[in-house]
Amino acid sequence: MLALLSHYWIQIKIKIDMPKKNRTTFFKWKRPNNTCFFLLIFSILFQKIHAAEIFNSETIVVENRSPIIQLFSLSRPDYTLQKLTNTTHWKSRFELTNYFSTNQKENEILFIDGETWTITNTFQHQLSSNFILNVNIPWLKHSEGVLDHFIYSFHELFQLPQNGRTNTNYDLVTWNLRTNDSQTILIKEDKSGIGDIQVKLSWNPEQLLNTQVSALVKLPTGNFEDQTGSENIDFGISIAQSNPDWLKKRNWLSAFPLSVWYGAGINYLGKIDDLEDFNAHQFVMTFRSGIAWSIFPSWNIKTQFDSNTPLFDSSIRELGWMPVQVSISTEHMLSEAITFDFIMTQDLRPRASPDITFSTGLSVQF
Repeated sequence: MLALLSHYWIQIKIKIDMPKKNRTTFFKWKRPNNTCFFLLIFSILFQKIHAAEIFNSETIVVENRSPIIQLFSLSRPDYTLQKLTNTTHWKSRFELTNYFSTNQKENEILFIDGETWTITNTFQHQLSSNFILNVNIPWLKHSEGVLDHFIYSFHELFQLPQNGRTNTNYDLVTWNLRTNDSQTILIKEDKSGIGDIQVKLSWNPEQLLNTQVSALVKLPTGNFEDQTGSENIDFGISIAQSNPDWLKKRNWLSAFPLSVWYGAGINYLGKIDDLEDFNAHQFVMTFRSGIAWSIFPSWNIKTQFDSNTPLFDSSIRELGWMPVQVSISTEHMLSEAITFDFIMTQDLRPRASPDITFSTGLSVQF
């Protein structure tokens, strides 16, 4: 670049040994030839292309809210942005999850129909420059599916599989799980209550740029009979990587501010005696990858894939299959202290996770 600019030169000469009125100034401008001119323009554009735009983004909040599966808490590879030390955030989130599924394999029978509302209040505190503490307090309500008819019509319009849904049987709540002629779970009325509280500590190692390690502990504050908790302790560790070097050096979509993340986690799940016949796995892996685009400084669009290894060694796909969920999120920064988002999560392996989950959240910094 400097070599090209040297073709443009200016020379100014002032004779200071003469009286002011007789002083002469020489101003010379030399224009390069066309070849040098185009090389200069190409060099500027080339550098712009390879100065790929990136920004820092948090991962999308996603859980598998399927009945029975939602009893457990999995440490997923979350990436939370660092804040000023000793600052506190309050985050409130409402989730509406709709499901309908029926399955019978060998001696295992499962039938679920209904909807779950989850309200989670999270208190996030920046302990130091690289440690964040989160405490999640959920409240759950299992009831009839008020979105049943809407989802049936949506599937009918786009010719998607109904997986047993009908246009006449909806707005009901039924959880029925049994094996070996033994009834494990039977719910036919609304249930609600405080769920299992989660405590999560996140650490950004100084030696590993854009890397976050999280440890999660779930406390047994819920109730198994109401399906608001497992009444056991779960523990997990996950690691997430954000904005790797290849994203900064990309030559595709370099003018678009992008953020990329991916990671995995491992979890130890407490044993539930009532589910012993379904051979629950005590160790479960989680996986996540996502990308975000900053359309404007105050508006981000995100998409994310989430999965985990099966929680049960069961022939019923709702329990024994590996789920794959895709989420789309729109995030709006209303001010420096307030953020609002809306998330839609869809299952890619039908019945291994809920048909659809709608989620909206509000974050306020104190």
